[in-house]
Amino acid sequence: AFLTFAPDHYLEMGFAPRERGLFTSIPMWCSASLGPVIGLLADRFNCKPVFIAAGMGLLTLCLGLVAFNGATPLILGLGLGAAMALVVTPLLSLPGELLPPSHHGRGFGILSTCANGGIFVVPPIVGLVRDGSGGYFWPFIVIATLGMIGMLGAWALHRQIRISK
Repeated sequence: AFLTFAPDHYLEMGFAPRERGLFTSIPMWCSASLGPVIGLLADRFNCKPVFIAAGMGLLTLCLGLVAFNGATPLILGLGLGAAMALVVTPLLSLPGELLPPSHHGRGFGILSTCANGGIFVVPPIVGLVRDGSGGYFWPFIVIATLGMIGMLGAWALHRQIRISK
């Protein structure tokens, strides 16, 4: 949803098309660069749900800052990219770690379905909030709230893994 609404938000802030495209793409560059490092650290410290929760917390913070125009687009892009790497990299490795081999494909399929469901459902909801509010404050607050819910989910996963060991 950030990638959907950030270019128009940056347009309202007075940025030129080239700058808007650059600022909107920074999270992808950063995430792709940090993914292998985060994967290494998550494996080494064996605390993937903690990495996921930290990423969701950083995501929540960055999206809140977008809503309040509280940081430069460069800093926000770097923060969002780090958040994506902290969430996606450990999350996609969990089915292989938590499920028996006969269920790895199903587990990954469920994760993919949930991710694609979010991509399908969240932007239209955020768009309705944007249309209803006439600005970008509430849409980014809605997305930040979803990040906070994800952080709580990661915390619950961490508790469940610790209890089961």
